[in-house]
Amino acid sequence: MSHDYRLEKFYNLAREMDPEENPLKKELKDPERYKDLKEVGRGGMKVVYKALDNQTNRHVALAKLQINKDKRQFEAFIREARLTAKLEHPNIINIYDVGLNEKDNPYFTMELKSGDNLNDILIKLSEGNKTYQECYPLEDLLQIFVKVCDAISYAHSKKIIHLDLKPENIQVGTYGEVMVCDWGICKIYDKEFETEGFNNIEIDSDLMNSVTLHGDIKGSPGFMAPEQIKAERGKDPRTDVFSLGCILYSILTFEKPFVGAKLEDVLVNTLKGEFKKPSERVAKAIPESLEAVVLKAVSVEKEDRYSSVADLKAEVENYLTGYVTSAEEAGFGKILRLFILRNKVLSLTVFAALITIISITWVSFIEIKEEKQKAEQNLASAIKQKAETDRVTKEFYQEMMSKQLQLYGVKFKEDMLQSLNKSLSRLHAMEETYPEVKEVSAPIGYLYFIKQDFKKSYSYLKQYAGIYEYMLPLLEKFLPRIQPGKLLSKDDFIELLNDVEPIKSLHFKLLYYYAENCGSLNDYLTVVKDMISKVNPTWDEELFDYNHGEKKLVLGGAGLVALNWRTHSLLDFIPIRFLHLKCADLKSLSGLEELDFSDLNIRNTQVQDIKELERLDYSRLKRLYINRNQFSVVDLATLPKELQLKISRSRNN
Repeated sequence: MSHDYRLEKFYNLAREMDPEENPLKKELKDPERYKDLKEVGRGGMKVVYKALDNQTNRHVALAKLQINKDKRQFEAFIREARLTAKLEHPNIINIYDVGLNEKDNPYFTMELKSGDNLNDILIKLSEGNKTYQECYPLEDLLQIFVKVCDAISYAHSKKIIHLDLKPENIQVGTYGEVMVCDWGICKIYDKEFETEGFNNIEIDSDLMNSVTLHGDIKGSPGFMAPEQIKAERGKDPRTDVFSLGCILYSILTFEKPFVGAKLEDVLVNTLKGEFKKPSERVAKAIPESLEAVVLKAVSVEKEDRYSSVADLKAEVENYLTGYVTSAEEAGFGKILRLFILRNKVLSLTVFAALITIISITWVSFIEIKEEKQKAEQNLASAIKQKAETDRVTKEFYQEMMSKQLQLYGVKFKEDMLQSLNKSLSRLHAMEETYPEVKEVSAPIGYLYFIKQDFKKSYSYLKQYAGIYEYMLPLLEKFLPRIQPGKLLSKDDFIELLNDVEPIKSLHFKLLYYYAENCGSLNDYLTVVKDMISKVNPTWDEELFDYNHGEKKLVLGGAGLVALNWRTHSLLDFIPIRFLHLKCADLKSLSGLEELDFSDLNIRNTQVQDIKELERLDYSRLKRLYINRNQFSVVDLATLPKELQLKISRSRNN
C-alpha cells in the first residue's frame, strides 16, 4: 500500500517509534472533542452523524468508515476529505476537520446543513405538494441550478471534475443555501484532459455513497455520461456538463432522462442517447429554449455538448433574463417577442404610436377639406410619433448588433485568424442588413486595426469611431509606413505599441496577431522585451536572453515584478522548454499558467508562497530549481512526488 505523501513526515516517524507515540495519533486523535453522535445517514462504507463539537460548541456532520472495514481504506478516506477541503467555494460543502477517533479509525467533519436535497424537492413537486410548489417555482429551481454551475465551474478551474452529479448530491438549505456534496469519485485532470495528474487520484465511490458498476465504471446510472460507462480515460469537464444537463432535465420534468426496466437498459440507453424529450415526457408545457439547452448538454458525443459549464450556465441565465439561448437557434420573430417582453413600456408606446398614426391618417383623409388646420396638427404629431418609432427600431437593431458581437467575439488565443475573419464576416452582413446603424463601423474598424489593415480601418472609423476615437491619429501616423498586405516593421510596430496609452487589452491582441504573422521569432522576441519593459517600467532590461536551440529563456533583473497584465501573459507564443527567472523581483508566477516548459528556475526570486506553484501545470513541469529555505518542508511535501526538486544551498546559483 502506498502512503499519502502529504502525511510523509508522520509515516517516516511512525517506523522509528512505538505505536503509542505516533505523532499522527497525537495530532489527529481527540476522543473528547465530538459528543452526542446521532446517525443521520449511511451508505457504502461511510456513516454520517450529527455531532456536537466541544471545541467550537457547534453541531457538525461527522463522517467515518463503517466498523470492520479494511484498514487499507483509511488513507483513501483521509485523502478524499483533504481533496474536498481544497475546494473553497460558497456552494461546495466545507470540510472542518480530519482525524482519528478513540479506536484509531479515521473521520472527518463538515458543515451540517438543514433542508432537503434537490431530489427530495423534485419528488415533493412531482407529488403535487402545495407548500413545495409555492417555495420552488421553476425560476427558483433554475437559480439553484445556476449556483450548482458556479460551484462546478470553480472546481474545473482547480482541475477537478465531480463525476457524480445528481439531485441527491445537491443540498438546498432552509435559507436558500445551495451546496454540492459527495465528491467521492472526483478526479483531477490535466489541461489537455488526457493525462491524469496529482498521483492519479480517483477515490473509491463507495466512500461517498456513489454506485460502482462493472468494475471500473463509477457514477450514478441515469445521470452519468457515456464515457463513464465505457470507463474511458477521456473524462473532462464536458463529462460534468452531461450530468448537469440530466439534472436540468429532472428540474423540468421531475424525472430522470435515462430509464429502463433493468440497470443494463439504463446504461445502454445512455450510450445510445435514447430518451424522451422533456416535452414528450410530461404533459405540462416545457420552455422550448430550455429543452434545446438540455438536448445539447446531454449529447452522446462530447464535442456536441457545451464546451464548459460556464457556457451552460450562461444559457440558463439568458432564459431567466428574457434573452434567447444559442441552442434553440431562435428566429427573428422570437428575438422580437422577447425584446418586447423585456421592454413592455417602450413597446406599448411604440404600438400606441402606430395605432395613433393609422387613426390620425384615416381621420385626416376623411375630414381633410373640413378640418385642414386640425389635420396639419395631427400630421405634425404623427411625424413626431414616427420619429420615436424609428428611434426604438434603431435601438432594437443596435441591441441585435450587440448580441451578435457577443456570439461571434474573437478568440485571440484559439483559432485567432478563423475567429477574426468570422467576426468580420458577421459584422459586414449586419452592415449590409442594417445600413442605418452606423455604430457597426466601430467594431469593424477595430478588428481591421488589429489585422494592421490600416486603410480599411481608417475608412470605417472615420464613419463612426465611438470609443475607438483614439485610433484615428495613430492610423494617420502609421498608414503611410505600411505596404498593402504587409505588416509594420519591427521598429514601427514597437513604436505603435508605445503610442497606445495606457496599457490595454488591445496591446495583446495586436501582439498575438503579430506573433502569428510576422514570420520572425527574433522580431517577436524584441517586441516582447519592449512589452515587458512597458509593464515593468523600472526594469533594467539587462537580463533577457533566449537560446533558440535549447529553447531556454533567461529573464530577470531588478524591477521585474510581473510577467502578465491582467489575464494576458507576456510570454505567450514563445517556445520555452527551460525558464530561468534570474534575480527577479517577482513574488507571483501569474502569467506562467499556460506555458509549456519542463524546467523552471525561481532561485533568488521573491516567490515564497507555495500557493504560487499551484498555478503551474504539474503534468508538464518536470524540474523545479529553488533555494534552500525558500519554502518550508511542510509546503514542499504538498508538491507531486514526480516533480524533481533541485535545491541550492547558495543564493548565488
